Amino acid sequence: MKGMQEKDIYYSIAYKIAKYLAKEQNNNGSFLGRNFCAQTFSTLLWSYFRDEFELNIQNAINYYIKKDKRGSVLFPHPWEFNNYALLHYHIKTKDPKISPLIGNLRFVGDRVANWTLLRATCRFLKGGFLNVVKANLELIRVLLWFQKNGFIFDETGHANESRSLQYHCYSMALLAEIYELTRKEFIKKRFLQGVDYITRLILPNGDALYVGRGQEQIFGYAALVYVLEYAHKLTKRLAYKQKADKVMSYLLKFQREDSSFPLVLREEEKEYPEEIDPQDDRFLGWYGYNDYFDYLSFLGYYLMKAHMVRVQIAHKDTKHTTKEHPDNTTTYQDDNFLLYSGPIYTAVISRPGGYWTNDMPFPYVCYRNESIFPCYGGEQRLKSVYTTDAIPLPFGVSKSKVWELRREIFFLMRKIRYFVRGNSYLIPKFKPINRNKLVFRDKLKYKLTKNKLIGRSRYVDHTRIFEFQQDTITINDKINFKKSCRFDRLYPINYPFFDVRQITDTEFIFRYKGLEGRLIFSNPCYIEEEEFYCARGAIKAVRERMTSIKFDKGNSIVRNLIIELK
Repeated sequence: MKGMQEKDIYYSIAYKIAKYLAKEQNNNGSFLGRNFCAQTFSTLLWSYFRDEFELNIQNAINYYIKKDKRGSVLFPHPWEFNNYALLHYHIKTKDPKISPLIGNLRFVGDRVANWTLLRATCRFLKGGFLNVVKANLELIRVLLWFQKNGFIFDETGHANESRSLQYHCYSMALLAEIYELTRKEFIKKRFLQGVDYITRLILPNGDALYVGRGQEQIFGYAALVYVLEYAHKLTKRLAYKQKADKVMSYLLKFQREDSSFPLVLREEEKEYPEEIDPQDDRFLGWYGYNDYFDYLSFLGYYLMKAHMVRVQIAHKDTKHTTKEHPDNTTTYQDDNFLLYSGPIYTAVISRPGGYWTNDMPFPYVCYRNESIFPCYGGEQRLKSVYTTDAIPLPFGVSKSKVWELRREIFFLMRKIRYFVRGNSYLIPKFKPINRNKLVFRDKLKYKLTKNKLIGRSRYVDHTRIFEFQQDTITINDKINFKKSCRFDRLYPINYPFFDVRQITDTEFIFRYKGLEGRLIFSNPCYIEEEEFYCARGAIKAVRERMTSIKFDKGNSIVRNLIIELK
């Protein structure tokens, strides 16, 4: 087995992460900066190489036993994650120091899907009649959130809808483990449906987590590699292994010389913050709850899990099924995502609505092995560098108009109610008030049907049609006014790019990592001076600005953009 371990990329990278963590660990067992479960997940990772990291393990355990676990209202101590790591470590090693820490399991009780499944996993690991009953109830609750197509929302509800590909992957990783513990076939079926869903959205370069909270974070890529390997083990379908290899290759592009990884897969992220500040543009894509050593140790552990699965497959001398699964098609469509895959490029659209990071109303394109266009949104519960102005949809400003006042009053009263109840940490979940802005992504409810995004509201309807040709993409917009509307400024064209240069009033060149293409707009545009941000970097917006303009009921405007890939 040792020889196999030396050849296995998962083992190799996990071992290098383990060594990096050992180097960064302080003498008292702590790590620099805030962290909540770095000690427990590092301990679990180190236990696979126990002889080498025994001192690190004991220092980490001693520190965790003594550390203040009260947390805060906004960031409570993540008992679920620590319970998971400690339970696994105790099952693996029978270390008597751990027994008091897992005697009576405590939980935060967060009701999002991935935390609920994590609690269920902990209860199954702990065992006992009451724990198993509660675990099954939590499992059933989450399975009710499954969509027919295999996707699982991490949160539901119009304003709070979380269409996170990262947390979908982690939920699948937990379902895989629950199946291992229970051997219930309906769990296996749901797991494979969920894996098939994310498999469709993995781009040719291995990029996969570009939509939803946690865009491009190592946490999700760790889970994704594991679930693909586990699906390969269950089905013997080579397509899953090939996808896992592709995702791993993408992940390795961002590994640093010291064997660490950025928390968000971005070459410009060279270090980690001691204190998390979502307004710091050095750490784009970070959220207030992100902690570097928590996530890095999690990555190392799940790479070891992927390694162990691959070892089991190799020992079984598995004969692979050659059929690709799910079937390779040029397009995929559901209520939330549209995927086009052609010989030159692959493009993904995601329906706007809920968290800002759900929105992908402009094609996310993989071209010549690079993801050439931005993702959108970011931390919105705390003050951050992100804004709805950077989401590629129209918006307007009217100082004399309060748009949808009744809805804003409703959300204001909801905020007050949560504040009075002492749940002030929930307040930023609700829609921010843009009193004098008609922000299409907030005010319009969008549906994705065939190749169209259709948004409707009391004031305006917006239709966006996508046409995918061999080496071009055409975007046709139509805005219909259902009531009289006056704007100080209206931006019917609003498209951000990483690097863009103006050639004429209607022609622009975009660039990304040596690749470039041409943008041809139907109307004169300009490049906004203000810099915006997404999880993958700074972006500049190409816009059309209409000033001091009024539209009567029944008026409409039409715009289009042609994207030429060179």
